Formats: sequence, structure tokens, C-alpha cells
Amino acid sequence: AGTAWLLRMTAAYHGTHRIVCADSAFASVKSALQLLRHNLHFIGVVKTATTGFPKDYLSKHNYVSLGEHLVR
Repeated sequence: AGTAWLLRMTAAYHGTHRIVCADSAFASVKSALQLLRHNLHFIGVVKTATTGFPKDYLSKHNYVSLGEHLVR
């Protein structure tokens, strides 16, 4: 449902390569992938909708301190 809302709310911006920031109610891997299909980028905290999230890949890295990040 969150993905459908995001797609409807951002329809006017499809193809503009803008960044969409959303809270955890809308954040999911599915949302990020669907927005990318419409040439939009997504920033959001994924809490429960983790299907497709690379948890295993990220857990293999040893982070030294809080605030470290990994960008691919």
C-alpha cells in the first residue's frame, strides 16, 4: 500500500531524477525499486518491509563506530 501511495504522490515528478524522502510507513525495498523505475531516487528507513534488503551482505562488514556507512 505504501508503494502505491508513493507512486501516486510522485507522479508529477516521474522522470526528473529527484530524491524522495519518506518515513518508515512508506519505506521498503519495493518502494525504492518502483521509484527507481520512474527515475526517482529514494531515502527512507526500512524497519519491517525488509524483503530484498541485503541484511546478510551488510552484516559481513565490520563497522568500527556509530555513524559509519557503506555505499554501493
